[in-house]
Amino acid sequence: MAGSTSIGQFARVRRLDAATAADIEWTDAPYWPQQVLRTEVEAMLHAIRDGLLEVANPNQLLRIVAKGSALRTWDSVIDYVPEVSDVDVHVDVKDDEDAKAYEHDLSFAVALRRQIAERFAAAISEPPHYPRPQLIFTNGRDFLPSPAGIVRLLHGETYRAGTSASVAERPRTDAFGELRGHQEFVARIGASLLDKPGRYLETTLRYLTWRVSPSLPLLLLVHGADWAECWSSNRTGIVSSALDRGWHEAVEHYCAYYRACWGWVLSRGGDDATLVDAVVSASKLYREVEGLLPN
Repeated sequence: MAGSTSIGQFARVRRLDAATAADIEWTDAPYWPQQVLRTEVEAMLHAIRDGLLEVANPNQLLRIVAKGSALRTWDSVIDYVPEVSDVDVHVDVKDDEDAKAYEHDLSFAVALRRQIAERFAAAISEPPHYPRPQLIFTNGRDFLPSPAGIVRLLHGETYRAGTSASVAERPRTDAFGELRGHQEFVARIGASLLDKPGRYLETTLRYLTWRVSPSLPLLLLVHGADWAECWSSNRTGIVSSALDRGWHEAVEHYCAYYRACWGWVLSRGGDDATLVDAVVSASKLYREVEGLLPN
């Protein structure tokens, strides 16, 4: 492909233009092949669903859905980073009190954890990576419904996907508030470096990931982009939209964050300098975001 950038080149490139950001391929070692990662994600989703149906009372569960970056198309290595990107599963329980009971029941949590681990191990005997699940009981949480393209029903009643028309004006207001909240957290992130030598800094990466990932989609929403398009796009598509608006510095730091995360994963947790790079990239990203917010 003319003008394409391999994964190895991507890991070293400092500045990206629209062409290179759109043409990154998953072809070079040492990056794990997409099919391997997809197989492991699917095994994790099945383990969570089947574990829930085994440990919980199936009659109390309204639906189980998977969503997020694990389900999107992966056009470049920024679209999914194993053990950093979440495999999101949302559970709707018919009765709010039953949902609270599950969330606060230690024996349920222990049993479900065991079920998930055993089922995943039975499906994938020697995985190169262990997908990171994030399980949320949605009762009592004011989530906007996700666009249809990033949701998969695993069990139960049909999921009612959101559309740009159905969510009205709320996304722009919410996006501005979320960005301000993330900014405040990232502005204090330097303190995380003080007492976290070596791999202890990995806990900070966990807090940063769910703030970095939505940063550019939220910024696009604030500037009037279509809600469904923003949340249906993978990160490669978001980067392309951001570059179309001239946000080159923000894109540079956004991509640098995910390059650093890949470096950490591929080092098997042995290169803590990549964690520092991720923290620094997140900080620089949000400084750029602040300057791009409308007054």
